[in-house]
Amino acid sequence: MTSASKKGCHEVDLAKFQLRTPEAGFYIAMEWLYTADRFGCEHPVTIQATKERKMSYSYGQSLGGYLDAPAPDTWYLSAGHSWQQFQPRGVLMDKGNMNAAIQVVVQPD
Repeated sequence: MTSASKKGCHEVDLAKFQLRTPEAGFYIAMEWLYTADRFGCEHPVTIQATKERKMSYSYGQSLGGYLDAPAPDTWYLSAGHSWQQFQPRGVLMDKGNMNAAIQVVVQPD
């Protein structure tokens, strides 16, 4: 387990564990564990079907994304929802493919 000490990207170096990675690929994931109310954040959202804008409240980390992905190939699971493909929303909908900004870099032996 790991935790960020500041805002922004959080990097974890697993080299010391010498993990072997399968050629067929693997999954990486993150999970937010509730620790305190002080990590709450209010932010504006747009309901795509109705274009209604409202305020939403969430805790902890958020999963960012990046545009111009060669193909959309990341998925996410939120409490109370089924698996959803990560995709652009709101003003980014017509800007091309988008993937979650969670990544792993594998260094060869």
